[in-house]
Amino acid sequence: MVNVSDKLRRAIDNAAVAGDYSLIERLVSVIESWDNVDDEERRPYRIFMSRCKSLYKRT
Repeated sequence: MVNVSDKLRRAIDNAAVAGDYSLIERLVSVIESWDNVDDEERRPYRIFMSRCKSLYKRT
């Protein structure tokens, strides 16, 4: 199992602050593509991405 790196977490946080939802989606898809990351590690990012998508659709 690989832990999602702090740099990747910060990149997602920075993209969220900037409102760059397409970048968030790309970063989360990178996490999803890693075979050796378990679902527990991926789950918070899936939830975060779905919330960002719903916020983006409202604006």
